[in-house]
Amino acid sequence: MILWHMLWPTLLSVALWLTLLLSFGATLAGWLLHGLEAWPWLGRWILDAGADTRHMLLLAAQFVLWLMALPLIYVTAAFLVSAFAIGFMLEHVGGREYGELVRRQGGSMRGSVLNSMATLLLFLVLLAITLPLWFLPGLGILLSLLLVVWLNKRCYAYDALMLHADTVELLELPRRHRGSLWLLGLGCGVLGFVPILNLLVPALTGLAYVHYLLEALRIERRGG
Repeated sequence: MILWHMLWPTLLSVALWLTLLLSFGATLAGWLLHGLEAWPWLGRWILDAGADTRHMLLLAAQFVLWLMALPLIYVTAAFLVSAFAIGFMLEHVGGREYGELVRRQGGSMRGSVLNSMATLLLFLVLLAITLPLWFLPGLGILLSLLLVVWLNKRCYAYDALMLHADTVELLELPRRHRGSLWLLGLGCGVLGFVPILNLLVPALTGLAYVHYLLEALRIERRGG
């Protein structure tokens, strides 16, 4: 059962974004190119360059959209894990390996969903702001990785602690472990580029945050 909860968010996310790109990818690429043409200096250059250059830019826009699909698939899967699957994982892992931790209910599933939705919206804003940079070779992959690392920390730090931490611990513990959580998110984000394994990465990342933060909470309550 836990394997299914680790797989279905990514499978659903992949199916959703592939369907959208195959159905509307060409149209979206046209809109993207039209948006670039609206920039005064860039638009003049595209018009002066001729039809062949515009065709190449249209192909580049389609490539960028497919490249952007990677973080979008991840963020959608992460949202599904955070909103629906993480509760099952917390019950399973928390009850079995951290049963001695008193549940102080500093967070809630409602708070998790709201936090995930806010993170998703911010992610899309950052994605839109950095969109022109995705046309630079290699920078799109780097930006997608950085955005995923930020997403991991913002989503899963709350989810991992929502049942066991009180309201103070829920805020302070991730703050004190900020550096380690960024490194953890980075390591998990890199795994997202590994074929096949990337199907499990959103859920594996959630489990990694659960283990790390519940262990940190256990050490803190013991006075370690």
